[in-house]
Amino acid sequence: MYKTYFDYDYTETLQEASDSVNSATASSDSKSLFILSIILLLICIATLVICIISFLKVSILSQRIDSVSIKIGNIETQSPEGNIGIVFCKKCGSNYNSKESKCPYCGTKK
Repeated sequence: MYKTYFDYDYTETLQEASDSVNSATASSDSKSLFILSIILLLICIATLVICIISFLKVSILSQRIDSVSIKIGNIETQSPEGNIGIVFCKKCGSNYNSKESKCPYCGTKK
């Protein structure tokens, strides 16, 4: 019969090497997870900043449109009959009384 000898020193060294590899892998995984979370956080912050800038641009443009529509829209003037609205024609740009249904100059309807 054959006798087998088991080398316990070799298994302990192998176990230590395996533990060190496992700890290095765990450390590497935690570093990767940390870096991934930082990247996701930066993407979220960038998206938030872009949304805020877009909102501000929309509100500024809305204010401009309101101010332009006030200037171009109906202008109230005082007359003996009361308030008369003056309307600007979309086609030729001339102004006429708001009681009229079409532009007296080019015939475009309101």
